[in-house]
Amino acid sequence: MIDEPVYGVIHETEDGYRLFGYAKMYINLPVPGEKKFEDLQGRKWECQGHGAFIFNVVKDDSPLGMKFTHYQIFADPTPILSEAIKRGIIPVEALTS
Repeated sequence: MIDEPVYGVIHETEDGYRLFGYAKMYINLPVPGEKKFEDLQGRKWECQGHGAFIFNVVKDDSPLGMKFTHYQIFADPTPILSEAIKRGIIPVEALTS
């Protein structure tokens, strides 16, 4: 699996920064299939998903001068799960349990 950054924003807040980013995620499944997706380096992948994150950092007296106070990670596994079900890697019943 590899993540490929697409978009990012850094916003200065009263006590630090808020970071937002969006990336494409590429993956090959254990059961080989057609490699339909190409990343920016020209490598071919079987599946592509999307993900994003939000981080809040504040300034402090630590050696790095900052610390994380909040993070959220978002990902849509639907395209990858759909392909895994088509190939028989995951039974459809596994999605309901």
